[in-house]
Amino acid sequence: RAGHALGTWAAVRRATGAMEGIDAAQLAALQKKLSELGVSFVDTLPPAIRRRVRALRGLQAQRDELYEKFLEERAALEAKYAKLYDPLLTRRKEVVTGKAEPTDEEVEAGPESGSAAAAAAAAAEGVVVENNEDGDEKGIPDFWLQAMRHHEAIGPAITDNDAEVLEYVEDIKTGKLTGEEEEGFWLEFHFRDNPFFDNTVLRKEYVMIDEEEQLLDEARGTEIDWKKGKDVTTKLLKKKSKKGGPKGKVQTKREKVDSFFHFFNPPEMPEDESDLDEEEAEELQDHMETDYEMGLALRNKIVPCAIDWFTGDAVEDDSDSDDENDDEHGDDEDGDEDYEDSDEDGGDDSSKSVGVTFGAPAGAKPDAQGGAEQPPECKQQ
Repeated sequence: RAGHALGTWAAVRRATGAMEGIDAAQLAALQKKLSELGVSFVDTLPPAIRRRVRALRGLQAQRDELYEKFLEERAALEAKYAKLYDPLLTRRKEVVTGKAEPTDEEVEAGPESGSAAAAAAAAAEGVVVENNEDGDEKGIPDFWLQAMRHHEAIGPAITDNDAEVLEYVEDIKTGKLTGEEEEGFWLEFHFRDNPFFDNTVLRKEYVMIDEEEQLLDEARGTEIDWKKGKDVTTKLLKKKSKKGGPKGKVQTKREKVDSFFHFFNPPEMPEDESDLDEEEAEELQDHMETDYEMGLALRNKIVPCAIDWFTGDAVEDDSDSDDENDDEHGDDEDGDEDYEDSDEDGGDDSSKSVGVTFGAPAGAKPDAQGGAEQPPECKQQ
């Protein structure tokens, strides 16, 4: 064994000059060969180097111990400030929904918007700016719809039909999963009574295998109880039977269309990934990445800094967003050219999103400690 180990070490030393070009497969092959010999890579090193490696392992153990303490203190700090945020977020909801008017002190605490100066400048350029100062609107209409539309990871998924539904959102909340065997986060969309579905709350959960490493186990969503003819995630297609002549029986079928509300219906992960072919696996991965990006954007940006996304102030300052959501989708290739859209579901077909969004894996950018991306500081102008 010793001779084999020394021979292996000699081979490693001979290959050291080309080590910069060694790839993962070569390294794995080397580790496998050493394992078969009953020795580890470190066992093949000279005693002086093994001594230094042992010392570095000791330093790493100290660092890991400190990092565990950091995670504990961070969790406690997050819990502390979550409680401090709660009354502010509750007050935000009251103002947005029109249940309360802001006090003079609250107004004074906010920065000037410069709207008067902007309106004057626009007028000088011949641009008409509507300013209905005597309007009787309560709260801030379309607050959450506008905020979400301004984010590049969420806005493209919102169709015109979706927008009619999202006008009824009163609040969006987020928090950590608290189950003993689960870690991750949840999102809740709170709706006032609306003509589209019976639910008052739509919930989305991201269950993580390891939140620090951003490893997703599964995504879960609320089943939406759509009212008859109001489901914006599908459309009804009709065609006449060719065998029946002019009075042939009309055939109908429902087809899935692009919609933000697929966000609440993520696909189930197959127990065995080998059940998927390469194209299906790639499509599932793309859907999951898009969904997870949307979930993170809502949790880390939209919910904590909603006013900045509503006004658009946060858009220019959002340097963390990816620019990889510009893929164009081709025409329908499902052989449905004989079907025509039915108007029975109400409204025109305005589903023009970049694609159906489903469930999601982890693709978040890590922070300096290797953990999850942290919420940015809200921007006020």
